[in-house]
Amino acid sequence: MQEQLDEFRRDFPMVNRISAKKPNKVVSLIVFVARRLPPGLLVGSVKPGDGRSVAGLIGRRMLAILRSKDVNIPHGPAAGIRFNAGGSAPSFSLGTSEPEVQDVLTRLLKPGDVFYDVGANVGFYTVLASKLVGAHGRVYAFEPVPDNVRAIERNIELSRAANVTVIRCAVTNGSGVLDMTLSAEPFWARLSTLPPPPHPVGRIQVVGVSIDELLAAESIMPPDVIKVDVEGSEEHVLAGMRKALATHRPAIVCELHDTWADVQPLLAAANYRTRFLWRCVRGKQQKSRHVLALPPPTTLLLQP
Repeated sequence: MQEQLDEFRRDFPMVNRISAKKPNKVVSLIVFVARRLPPGLLVGSVKPGDGRSVAGLIGRRMLAILRSKDVNIPHGPAAGIRFNAGGSAPSFSLGTSEPEVQDVLTRLLKPGDVFYDVGANVGFYTVLASKLVGAHGRVYAFEPVPDNVRAIERNIELSRAANVTVIRCAVTNGSGVLDMTLSAEPFWARLSTLPPPPHPVGRIQVVGVSIDELLAAESIMPPDVIKVDVEGSEEHVLAGMRKALATHRPAIVCELHDTWADVQPLLAAANYRTRFLWRCVRGKQQKSRHVLALPPPTTLLLQP
């Protein structure tokens, strides 16, 4: 490992001088290096150049290339999938984003399942789930931000994910038009009723829908697994799927944004059991912001 890192340090100045007219060589080099490093060293590369992981070693300019180029994901359950991060986190292109979530989804999803990707961003979990549920399964990607929707559609094309439906709406607790604050970073857009995201760049209006309404209209198939990442609107998303939780009993993986006090009563009222996920970062176990919620008697994955 040390030899690989030393080799990259020697090559790094040369890579910076490669002409911008030949981006494919740069991308190939970055993926070549990433593929030969253990995924654990790449965890944390969401923030390029933060100096606390290999992301810091590779540098902001290097990882920035992976934010907008078509690559074959080198690591994790999504390895081999053709993907473009669409300006979002380079860890999507590396396959190292939120390994604890990837692990749980890989264990939950089976061929033929129906998966809801609520707050799909640029579609990393969408295309991963597409692979896991197979041709007889179904994936619904819910995403209201137009640029992100275009990125999802691009990734559906790249990965040939024929079992995905994109729903260009914000999932909440009812129908209506909502204001959303955009961020310079695609993964931080959020409803304008919440505190503004880092690097806000304006507002747009989006259509809001609830899962229960869509199911009642038979617009979507009932879910087996739901992933929620909505930058603080978790309570409203879950409130809008009360009937679905009671009737279909899907497994839920939900990212929290200081919202556990609001989310926990909703899950408890639906008789779900919960545990926080843990992740290994640079050899140390850290509590994740994600909670896994399962209905009884499904308890196996609730064991840490």
